[in-house]
Amino acid sequence: MHASWIRLRLPALIGFAIVGLISTETCIDASIINSQPTESQQGFDSYTVPGDSLPTGWSAVTTGPSDVYNPFVTPGQPYDATVQPYGFDAQSGPATSYAGFSWAAGYDGTSWSFINTWLLSDSQTLNNGDVVSFWAREQSTASTPNRLEVRLSTNGDSAYIGAAGDPTGVGDFNTLLTSINPTLTVDGFPDQWTQFTATVSGLNGPTTGRIGFRYNLSNQELVGGSGGYIGVDTFSINPTVVPEPATIVIYGLGFTGLIYRQWRKRKPLG
Repeated sequence: MHASWIRLRLPALIGFAIVGLISTETCIDASIINSQPTESQQGFDSYTVPGDSLPTGWSAVTTGPSDVYNPFVTPGQPYDATVQPYGFDAQSGPATSYAGFSWAAGYDGTSWSFINTWLLSDSQTLNNGDVVSFWAREQSTASTPNRLEVRLSTNGDSAYIGAAGDPTGVGDFNTLLTSINPTLTVDGFPDQWTQFTATVSGLNGPTTGRIGFRYNLSNQELVGGSGGYIGVDTFSINPTVVPEPATIVIYGLGFTGLIYRQWRKRKPLG
């Protein structure tokens, strides 16, 4: 076959090859799309009254006082000017469908101790680039500061947050993703529902772990006037999507074909 004939028709041959690969890729894409990670969401819509269980896989734990005065985490408290002036409605869903954290968790029945109360998500497969999103706020009448940390454990389904009685324990949740009002300023925690995000990084690959919301105040901070009532609602993990190798190959072939075509336009045939 004459060399000039091949050179003339090579761009067309590359084009046919790419079309064939794209047709194959179309079939592949259906399975790829079905296997892509999906967004994980939790709005606490079934967690509305005392006695309700947390959503499946979620848990509330503490290293602090553990008796009837320590509610750990409770369904949201609606606003009531007489009974619950500190309450507020959920960010979305039923009015009480959010997770509430209270300064009462630091009372041991006779005196103020400390707060190290956690709300733990269900276990998730996490990747670098995944975005953790949630909404949080404090009571609108707050005159005392609050603090909330969001931490990551990469130890599977572990719920270990440290030894009982340890006011500073974080256990397996040793990666801090974000902190709201870490220095406990009076106006440092929003008193209206506000969205916060944090991006997962530093992983060596897909990792099973949990997200932990930590409400933590020392004895000195409680006695000194810190602590109040805060809520967390509308949690989600938005996964990063990595292009499949086959898709990258298709783009590479197409790009190569375009480059060759431009080169042939500039180079006269011999």
